[in-house]
Amino acid sequence: MTLCFLAAFEAKQRGEISEDEYTRHLLAHCTGVRHDNEDWFKDAALDIRDADPFGHSVRSWALTMDTIDGTGSQVLLMTSADDF
Repeated sequence: MTLCFLAAFEAKQRGEISEDEYTRHLLAHCTGVRHDNEDWFKDAALDIRDADPFGHSVRSWALTMDTIDGTGSQVLLMTSADDF
């Protein structure tokens, strides 16, 4: 299960997920992952912008850019350096 942006940030802050896991949750949205209760709305965007500028940037990208297909060079973005 992929966490939404603010939920991923909060889980990372609580030490429940690693930095790599946090990044994977965010970048999954760039492949087209969406949730029924998605925090794409304006109020959530303001919360994430202030709390997590990186997450807000990825959120903005996921909303405005074409999705990536998760193959080829894009996979490197979603793969931990420890996996090599």
